[in-house]
Amino acid sequence: MLTFAMRSIIFYKTPSGQCPVKEFLTNLTDKERQKVTWVLTPAQEIALAEQRKKDYEKRQEH
Repeated sequence: MLTFAMRSIIFYKTPSGQCPVKEFLTNLTDKERQKVTWVLTPAQEIALAEQRKKDYEKRQEH
């Protein structure tokens, strides 16, 4: 599992208990890992913005 701020990415596990994504990420070079992080960061920011919007809307209802 990767954790970004308040979000987590849960990796798929096969029925035999293997975690292909974790194995893939573990075998990346530092440069490749940086690129993966670079790609995931905007996804994290979008998710956080959506959560802030939901929180704001809930406060406006009360």
